[in-house]
Order: sequence, then structure tokens, then C-alpha cells
Amino acid sequence: MEATSVPQQPYRQLAAIYERAGNDQAKRHVLHEMYRSNNKKIRFRDEPLLKIWNKLQNVFLGYGYAPWRAVAWISALAVFTTVWYGLQNTKPTPFGFLRSAILSLGFLLPGSGYDKIEKWTGGTFTSSIIAAGLVIVGLLLGASVIAAAARVIKR
Repeated sequence: MEATSVPQQPYRQLAAIYERAGNDQAKRHVLHEMYRSNNKKIRFRDEPLLKIWNKLQNVFLGYGYAPWRAVAWISALAVFTTVWYGLQNTKPTPFGFLRSAILSLGFLLPGSGYDKIEKWTGGTFTSSIIAAGLVIVGLLLGASVIAAAARVIKR
């Protein structure tokens, strides 16, 4: 066991007790807390990328134990960018916001929107930055979902 990690056995034993009792929510909470405790023990100066990655895992999906967070992030960002790009449209059309919503989701879903940034944003700097940020966040969310799925499968 690494010197930077907390003992996992007590967390896993408590989670097993909750699982046997049929309390899945308490089990997920305990395991989530185990990963949060482990991340608190990692020093930023020793492993900065791991520390940042773990923080992002917690924020975006609660280390795989709160997958609703990813859905909430995607929904909130899609709504924000739909409104942003819809208001940037100088020629409003009846389906303008629908088009904005579809393209915003295209940026957020991993690997599906990067080639559309310049065409969609009209070349404005702020819109290009927002679109690029959405692609990056989408890739991070995708990677987080894959990491969470791998963690669940490994158990």
C-alpha cells in the first residue's frame, strides 16, 4: 500500500455491511468517502496531475458513485451554450435554439464537435473559447465516465 493512501479495508467492510443490509445508497456514500479520503492524503507537490484528476473525478461524477453529476453537468452546460449561441445568432429562425442545442451537445459529447467550432461560432474569439472549452469538458466527462465504469467493473 502507498504511503499516501488511507486504509481501505474499514471502508470496504462498512460498505459490505450496508450492501448486505440492502442500503445501496449508504454503500455508495461510504465508498465515495473512501476515494475522497485517499485524495486528501495526496500532496499536490508530489503528484499534481493525479491530484487534479481525482478532483475532477469527484466534481464530475463523485468517483463513479454519483453518475447523475455527469448528467447534471452536461445538461447545465448544454442549456448555457444553447442560450449563448442562440443569442449570438444575428438572424433568428424558428429552429435557431434547436440548432443551438444540437450543436452544443455536439461539442459536449466526446470527439463529436471539434471540427464544427469555427463554422458554428462565426469566428468570434469568445464563442471559439467557449466552444473549445465545451469540447475539453466533454472529453474530461467522457474520460471520467470510462474511468468510473472501469472502477465499477473491477469491483
